[in-house]
Amino acid sequence: MGALPEYGIYLPGRAPYKDRIITVVYAGDESRPIAFSAMIHCPIRIGNRVHHVLHLGLVIISRSSLGRDLLFLIYFFPVAHYWATRWFLGFWVSSVSKEPAIIGAVADYFGNIYPHYLGKTRPTKTKIEIARKFVSEHGHEFGIGPEAAFDEKTFIIKASCRGASEVLRCSFKKVAKYAAHSFNEFCRESLNYERGDELLQIGNLNLCTALQVGPRWLRALRHYRGHT
Repeated sequence: MGALPEYGIYLPGRAPYKDRIITVVYAGDESRPIAFSAMIHCPIRIGNRVHHVLHLGLVIISRSSLGRDLLFLIYFFPVAHYWATRWFLGFWVSSVSKEPAIIGAVADYFGNIYPHYLGKTRPTKTKIEIARKFVSEHGHEFGIGPEAAFDEKTFIIKASCRGASEVLRCSFKKVAKYAAHSFNEFCRESLNYERGDELLQIGNLNLCTALQVGPRWLRALRHYRGHT
């Protein structure tokens, strides 16, 4: 990146680690770290109910390992751990990204995700309320810019990569692409990369959605084991 962002785990001290799950992926000989993620538990109160949201958070993969299928490791194990600690009670997942590879993986490997690049889902009232409060109350967790504006119709956070996350802003040419070319075009047409836009995705994970996406996770697991 050339410089470190000024938010989250990049800040000094232990406070940023309090509500995070840190996952580090090492090369085969376990001597060289090649990727990490920092997921965040973000409780959101709407009325008298608290919605538990696991924000998929920051994902960093070394340039030398971008061609490897590491998103499965980065997402599957910490999410499974978090779900187990909740005794398999349902919870919400969120992701904020400008990277087509991340946005596509979230849409394909989690349940009931909005926005979905195939237009499979619609924003429910609860999702809109969670998204609105997530941006306003937890925006600092992903370095939201001071001029950022959340579009409740598209779930696009305009000018998100400004301020603390400025170093993450880049052109469409430099972002990690997804396997489906049509989806990359969806991101290119929807997000203003020069302005620093990012897309917020909201979904949930419970026994029902796990049964829907479970076969995809199993295929990814077999693929990963077959290429190590």
